[in-house]
This record gives sequence, structure tokens and C-alpha cells, in this order.
Amino acid sequence: MSAITLDGLIKRYGATVAVDGLSLEVEKGEFLTLLGPSGCGKTTILQLIAGFLVPDAGQVFINGEPMAGVPPERRNIGIVFQSYALFPHMTVFENVAFGLTMRKAGREVTRHAVAEALELVRLSGLEQRFPKQLSGGQQQRVAIARAVAIRPRVLLFDEPLSNLDAKLRRQMRTELREIQRRVGITTVFVTHDQEEALTLSDRVAVMSQGRLQQVATPQEVYRRPATRFVADFLGETNALVGVVRDVDDDHLTMVVGDALLRAPAAPGLRPGARVALLVRPEHVAVRVTPTRGLNSLSGHLSQAVFQGARTAYVVRAGDAELISTADSRAGAGLGSDGVFAEWDAADSIVFALDE
Repeated sequence: MSAITLDGLIKRYGATVAVDGLSLEVEKGEFLTLLGPSGCGKTTILQLIAGFLVPDAGQVFINGEPMAGVPPERRNIGIVFQSYALFPHMTVFENVAFGLTMRKAGREVTRHAVAEALELVRLSGLEQRFPKQLSGGQQQRVAIARAVAIRPRVLLFDEPLSNLDAKLRRQMRTELREIQRRVGITTVFVTHDQEEALTLSDRVAVMSQGRLQQVATPQEVYRRPATRFVADFLGETNALVGVVRDVDDDHLTMVVGDALLRAPAAPGLRPGARVALLVRPEHVAVRVTPTRGLNSLSGHLSQAVFQGARTAYVVRAGDAELISTADSRAGAGLGSDGVFAEWDAADSIVFALDE
């Protein structure tokens, strides 16, 4: 039995459809991230699970139990908000104990649960401090401790790291994933940050305009995106437009300008179809001589952008422009003229172009 089942959810705000017939299952103990741009419906889904919103159609199930008519306080869900929502007049202990107090837990039960939650987030000894006396990362951990102290069936996170600086955000990703693995609570995490989703998740549910585009492991959504939207949203891509010339069982050959390129075959593509070939910058190499067996476009090096450990090389090949990211040391000796942008056919992704 899944921990969370969303069955045909629809939610409208006037004429706007925020969630459009969405069905999804989250397994027990899983860390699933809802990823997508602002306005795609991911926070609305979180609020439907929590009970803050009522769907116009469809149902939410938690551990197989229908949640229709069940108020938020009876769903036994822990929630961490973007703003942390800590009470400024309460100590750390009182903030973490808040949910237990509302449930009228006994004093000893509360004391033990708070101590356990604070130890989990490495804040033992700060029980009597107030939120204003804590750093942003510490406040975030207090919010997490408050959510897990009630021992919820499900944890929901609504963009909880967006208020932190880049370095602290990376640190908190590691800590958050470690905490979730230790407690084993089913977790749904909302973010628009692709790196966050890929780092934290067991599976990623990519959304656009209220609909699911793909639900898969981080590796699969990045390496084998199901739609052009997923490919473009998760990281940078090079896009080349061409026409399919030949198709066999495993590969297709396409014409781009005066070059022939190979890629894995895609369902439904036939000779003559207009397609876009996508390849990630890290899969593209820039060389002064072509390599047999690789896709190769000749051109000139128009730009090299130093990024520290890595450099982005921009190759102009006819009407096309490709970006290659590589170890900064690998580009030593590259001149501006007469280079080849190359990649393995297996690293190509092909989508039909809309007519």
C-alpha cells in the first residue's frame, strides 16, 4: 500500500486550472520531489494533501484512508514552510513542542519527543533560545524538529531552503536528506530548484501547467527525459534542428545542415520527420581533430568562459551553436579556428518538433 495516493485531482481557481487530473502514488518511506516552475501547481498539490484546500474533483488517500472531509489537524502530517513559521515569542523548546501541546500530549511524553527531535537536527542545548537568536540554518532545523516531533505519517516541505544563502542551502540539503533517511518518514518536497530535486530525491515528479510530465529517478529524468519540457527544465541543453533520414531498430540518422548525426531511435519517428536533437553540454567535447565513430560538427571556438574548475566552450558550427563544459585544464591549446564539437550518439535525445 502506498503512503500517499492522489487519484484524478483537479483544482481550479476561477477559470485557471491549477491541478489538472493529476494521479500519483508516493511509496512508504520515499522522498519524492514535486519540481516545476512557479505557477505549475506543485504547492497546490501540497495543500491538497495537507487538507488546507479541497479538490474540485478526485481524492487524496493517506495509508489507504480517504481524506475527504478529514481536517488538517486530524491527518497527522508534519509541514515545513518556506518562511519556517516559527513563533517569535516562544523558545526553541516551546516551538518544537507546539504540535504535541495541541494534541494534549503529557509533559513527560512532550519532553522526551522534543529532546529526541532536537538531537536529530543537532540542536540539543539550544532549548531556551528564541528564534531571533538563531541563524537561518538553525531556524530551519527547528522547523524540521517541530514537524517530526509529532511523529507524522507524512512530511511535507514547501520550498524550505529558498531563504538560505547558496552555501547554507547546499549544507541543508545534505542534512535534510540524512534526517529523512534516519526517521524514514514518507516525504513530499516542493521546489523549483533542479539541483535541489536531483540531490534530495528518490523520485522526481516534474510538473508543467498542472500536469505531470514525468515521474522517475533523478538519473532517469535527467538522462532520459520523457518530454522536451523536462529536458529543457532540468539543466542546460544544446538543441539542433534537423530532418530524419534513416531509421533502424535502435538508431536514427538525421541531417543537420550538411552533417549526418546519429541518435537512439524514438517511437513514431519516420524518415522526413523534423526533429530536435538535444545533448547536454557535459557530453560534448571540443577537439582539434575529429574522432571516428562520434557525432561531430566542425566549426570555430567563439567563446571560452572560465568557471573555475570547469570552462564553458562555445562552438559556432554553421547556424548552430553548441556549449561544451569540461575540466578547465582540458582546453589548453585550443585555438579559435578549426575545432570539432563531438559527442557519443548514445548521449543524444531526440524529440519530434511540433508542426
